[in-house]
Parts: sequence; C-alpha cells; structure tokens
Amino acid sequence: MDEREGLFPADLGDLTPADIRNHRFPKRMTGYDPEQVHLFLETVAQRMESLLRENEDLKMKVAELTAEVHRLQNIEDLMRETLEMAKQKAREYEEKARKDAARIREQAQKEAEKIISDSREQSAALREEIQHLKNQKKAIVDDLKTLAREILGLAEAFERGHREKAR
Repeated sequence: MDEREGLFPADLGDLTPADIRNHRFPKRMTGYDPEQVHLFLETVAQRMESLLRENEDLKMKVAELTAEVHRLQNIEDLMRETLEMAKQKAREYEEKARKDAARIREQAQKEAEKIISDSREQSAALREEIQHLKNQKKAIVDDLKTLAREILGLAEAFERGHREKAR
C-alpha cells in the first residue's frame, strides 16, 4: 500500500480550498512543524481560491468574448449579404440602364430618321411648289408679254386708224 493513499482526494481535479484547509496529517514524532504546515496549507488554499475566482472570471470573460465574436460574425455575415445584395442590385441597375440607353438610342434614331424623311419630303414638296410657281410666273410673264404686244398692236392700229381719219 502506498504511503500517500488516503492523504489526498482520489481526483486532484476535485481538490477544493476547503479540502486543503480541512486536511489533517497524521502526527509523527519526527516531521514538520504542524503550525508551519497549517500556515502553508492556508496560503495554498487562499491562492487556490484566488486562482479559482480568476478562472471563473476568465471563463465568464471567454463566454462574453465568445458571444461578442458570434455577434460580430453575425454582423459580418449580414454585411457580406448586404454587400452582395448591393452588388447584385448595382448589376441589375447597370443592366437596366444599358437596356434603357439602347432603347432611347433606338427611339432617337427612329425619330431622327423620321425627321430626315419628313424633311426630305417637305423639301421635295417645296421644290415642286417652287417649280410650279416658276412655271406660273413664266406663264404670267408670257401672258403679259402677249397682252402687251396685243395692246401695242391695238394702240398702233388705233393710231393708224386715227391718222387715216385725220387725213
């Protein structure tokens, strides 16, 4: 049988400050000063209590930090999703803008072609009207010349007839 058996709890992981304070060593004739052993064990127990409190504080801090990490990861995921949706919307708006621009260009091209076609038709109609007016002017001038010659001929005939009567 090991001399240490019975001196310590079976699992040192379960050792508490109270176990240290309440542990009694068997008395022997030769050995350590019991008061010194008791003071040492009290110091060890106090240090162990301090370490256990610190360990609990650290566990709570780890839990808080873990929760904060999860919260920040959720925010990061949300931001990534939002960024991806924004990129998708930007691509959609860009594509819509391209389609709108193409449609507007096509409409403008059609309108420009119609304006050009209408202008050509109006120009042709105006040329025809001008030619018609020139033809009318020429006909009127020709009619006036003919009329002037006829009047001149009548005036000459009248003058001759008037001269013959006067003779």
